[in-house]
Amino acid sequence: MADTKIEGTGGQDVYVGSQSNRSRNLTFAATGIVAVLLMGAAGSYLYGFFVADDFFETSKVRTATVERGDFERAISVEGSVVATFNPMLYAQDTGVITLHVEEGHSVKEGAALATIDNPELTSELKRQESALELLKVELDTLKNQLAQQDLEAEQSLTLLKINLGAERRELDRMSKIVQQGSIALNDYEKIKDRVHALEVQVENTTEQNKLTRENRAYEIRTKELTIEQQALLVNDLQRQVNLLEMVSPVDGVVGDIQVNKRDTVARNQAIMNVVDLSSYQVEVLIPETYAESLKVGLPARITYRNSEHGGSLVSISPEVQQGSVTARVEFTENAPTGLRQNLRLNNKIILEAKENTLKIKRGPFVEAHAGRGAYVLTGDLAEYRRIRLGALSITEVEILSGVSENETLIISDTAELMGSQTVLITN
Repeated sequence: MADTKIEGTGGQDVYVGSQSNRSRNLTFAATGIVAVLLMGAAGSYLYGFFVADDFFETSKVRTATVERGDFERAISVEGSVVATFNPMLYAQDTGVITLHVEEGHSVKEGAALATIDNPELTSELKRQESALELLKVELDTLKNQLAQQDLEAEQSLTLLKINLGAERRELDRMSKIVQQGSIALNDYEKIKDRVHALEVQVENTTEQNKLTRENRAYEIRTKELTIEQQALLVNDLQRQVNLLEMVSPVDGVVGDIQVNKRDTVARNQAIMNVVDLSSYQVEVLIPETYAESLKVGLPARITYRNSEHGGSLVSISPEVQQGSVTARVEFTENAPTGLRQNLRLNNKIILEAKENTLKIKRGPFVEAHAGRGAYVLTGDLAEYRRIRLGALSITEVEILSGVSENETLIISDTAELMGSQTVLITN
């Protein structure tokens, strides 16, 4: 049998030389630093472990930093868009209606929307117009007749004055003859009596004509008042007939039409409404707990398409219904384009605004300690401290005392730590 030789692994080994002293020193130094850090951390942890009254898991901790700035106490409510002016049109009389538009049609102010056919009212208008024209003709006839009578009266008075003048001249002539003794005194007295009679007749006729003219003026005035009364009746009937044609009071869009074509409608029956698209408001329901803080004029911010628009509270309902108060918010500037009736928008109503105030993000810690305390975090230790909170908003809390700016508070729910002064935050 031949000898069998098993070779070793010596041929595979490679000599790398020995480690230098400097490398060994660096390794020892790094190891020492890590050891010191670990011992410090362990010491800090052990210190917290011994001084802490309780422990709190890191996963439950949510913190925020106290900062100084402007504070707003606001409420956030959702509302629906409503048109500021949304008039409903009603039938002004009975009749058969004819519609000229459909729901959703855009209309201009004064555009015809519908017509109500009422033959009785139209016929009555024509009859009263004819009566008015007849009265006017009667007045013109009366004026002509009275003018003729005035002319005749003036003519009679003129003739009397002519006769009086002739008699007076005769009286003057007879007076000269009487002085000469040529005629009898009796004839002179007769002429004198005739002159006196004519003078009285002229005077009476003048006064009678004056009274007659006054009576005729009263008669004309009476007829004119009758015509004015008839004209008022005609105008009122014309107004009623005009109202049979329903027109749009604003530029807008036709809303709900509550009748069908050729329906017979009654007086004061709702026909349709027109939505004014030039002015919008947002109707909101605010919880009654905020009712005492509400007042007209409060600023608001309306969110539409991820953009905020300025607004103002313009009306507040005086009553509470189902735990809410109805109010309306109006855009302080031009309303954004694209708004539609009943569109849902988020609204933030600013109840109070303060400047240069200590504040912090709102969290469950407010309710957990009834707003009278909080845990102030330093490293891994949280210390309970008495604080005093002010106004509360949706996202922030005003701090009146107890903490300073830039301190860190635990704002998560720490109710389970009640009674613990110092807490260690640990995994």
